[in-house]
Amino acid sequence: MTGSNSKGHVLMFINRSFFSFIVASLLMLASSDVIAQEAGDALQPAGPISLTGLINGAAEPLSDSEAEATALNGSEAIIYNARRAPEEPETAETDIAQPTSLITISDAADNMSAKAPEATRQVLEELDSITPTEDNASVSAARAPQPANRIGLRSVSNIGLASIGLQQGDAPAQLNSFIWRQSETANIIPLILATPSYGSSQTLSTLSRQIMVQPAVPPLNAQQDINALVSARLEWLAGAGQSDSLSALVRKLPDDEDWNDWKRWQVQYDLMRRADDTACNEASRRSAETLDGFWHKANIICLLLSGQNAPASFAADVLNASGDDDDNFFQLVDKLLGRRTEISLDMNDLSLVHLMLMDAAHETISLDALDNMPSSMIQALPSFRYLDADASVTVSYRLYERGLQSSSDTEQIWRSLKTAPVPAEAALSELRTVVLPAAGMRSSHGSSSPFLWVALVNRTELSADSLVRAALEAEASTGRLSLLLPLYDSLVRHRVKMGNAGTLDRATAELYAFVMQAHDPAQELPAGLSDQAGVAEYLSQILNVASGDVWDADALEGLDLWHVLPLLDALDVQRPEEEWLARASNTVATSLTLGRPYLSVPADRMLALEEASRSGRVGETILLIAHLVQGAHLGYIRPEDGAVMIQALNMIGLEDAARNFGRELIIGQLERRYQAQEN
Repeated sequence: MTGSNSKGHVLMFINRSFFSFIVASLLMLASSDVIAQEAGDALQPAGPISLTGLINGAAEPLSDSEAEATALNGSEAIIYNARRAPEEPETAETDIAQPTSLITISDAADNMSAKAPEATRQVLEELDSITPTEDNASVSAARAPQPANRIGLRSVSNIGLASIGLQQGDAPAQLNSFIWRQSETANIIPLILATPSYGSSQTLSTLSRQIMVQPAVPPLNAQQDINALVSARLEWLAGAGQSDSLSALVRKLPDDEDWNDWKRWQVQYDLMRRADDTACNEASRRSAETLDGFWHKANIICLLLSGQNAPASFAADVLNASGDDDDNFFQLVDKLLGRRTEISLDMNDLSLVHLMLMDAAHETISLDALDNMPSSMIQALPSFRYLDADASVTVSYRLYERGLQSSSDTEQIWRSLKTAPVPAEAALSELRTVVLPAAGMRSSHGSSSPFLWVALVNRTELSADSLVRAALEAEASTGRLSLLLPLYDSLVRHRVKMGNAGTLDRATAELYAFVMQAHDPAQELPAGLSDQAGVAEYLSQILNVASGDVWDADALEGLDLWHVLPLLDALDVQRPEEEWLARASNTVATSLTLGRPYLSVPADRMLALEEASRSGRVGETILLIAHLVQGAHLGYIRPEDGAVMIQALNMIGLEDAARNFGRELIIGQLERRYQAQEN
């Protein structure tokens, strides 16, 4: 028994010693890398392995002059497979302020500066001093270059943390430091979490994004909920795919345990978008402090990026020996190190780290491989150069539907596919089987939409017009046609130019006319199409109407749109002078009928909306409207409710947004008219 116990103790000692050796090796390797960087003695690679796949290695950080020039060039279009990483939005000061007490807002804004304590005035002065960027048409255009080195954050006070935000050049003047004036934190946090990050109204998507990144005085009574408030904003931006804005805000977070998950996200995002210096400094520091496998994997990737193959190989072997069972990771590292040529990956267990290594190893990334990709990373996806056709189309669509890519850029990418990945008939069949969340709601499932469009644009025969019409009707049924109007406008114009306008049946010609007029009411319909579409003139009158105009009774009658009168009234479109009883006498008598079914908007939410808008609570008003309609088919919003929402936007000073939203509601009603069937 004594001998047996002695052997057991010896084996236990050996096992502990081996584990200690592995731990020490990992920490020494990470520490030595930090020391080498600080001393400037890092190994000089003979031929670096670049995760970007570029022959000359990873892109160098931008110099200050290059960064300034790039930041000013905000209108530059998104270019796939560019050598330089996309750039993040320009940010406000790292810390808005360091007051010792939280801000309280007086009901009288004019008296705020006089009554507020010194700390409050300091915050307001800093917020007001932020210089906006140039106006840009692109949602993500105002960006600043990625910092080359990690900058340590000083301690951020609660009020400074709650007030973090980004400079905006395209936001209305009403979206300023006081968007949360008189709003209660206990109401705002759940409202942010319940509001879709994007949806049926592009106007509301833009306004919601702008208030989420706006540097602002926090809502009332935020003392105990600062972290929850900031987290809610970050989660909303992540869901919206606003990766660059999210990244810029995460850099402002303090270095404490509460934000570790976001710091980890930041490193992954930096590596994906090839901001290697920033990410690798963080990975090197973290790997020297922890045994967390993620940080050691990130450090191994950085060693490969810098051409330090031997340390990378050793670190990978030690990590493998320590019990890490990430077979996909070790296979990809071995291929990059030249230790194997053939790999067999588990496609059901792919992480962001694996996708980065796959692209570096020239492994094709399929659409299935992107299934687990979170929305928060979407703006980094164009950095991948080895996406297959399905994945490339889907990535561009995800960017487009979130307002992160223009319709022209999207169309250019889709038209570059000479062969459709999926036949039009198959894509249309899949679209028709989409199950809506509920009657009158908008489908969030649009995966077949880009494949259907690509297939249709490659069909040149005249008989394909019936397929195009079926596609438009199916998209209208899902509530997504308004999103796709720019793309289908281009497709329809192309088909009409082929000389087939005279052969179109009346229903198809009318639907084509609607698509073109809804996208651009000012454009003239091609010759032949306006003759075929009997209601084309009516569509033009309704969609071109503006404040102060007089609506046309014949147009409303011809399109069966009398029910949109509340929307026209809210848009300040005037009623014509007419003998209405005489007009009624001239029409064929009809019996009373049931009206159209609409979504029932909760009365308490509508009352809350009226209260918020009357009180000038800007952010709260925008979120309430977005919360109510973003998940709905706009054609199923009751016009009376829509009118209240338009008036609410007007009351908080957003007249342009109110007009745009009103037009979206009218298009939604027309979209419902042309859908294949009632939901």
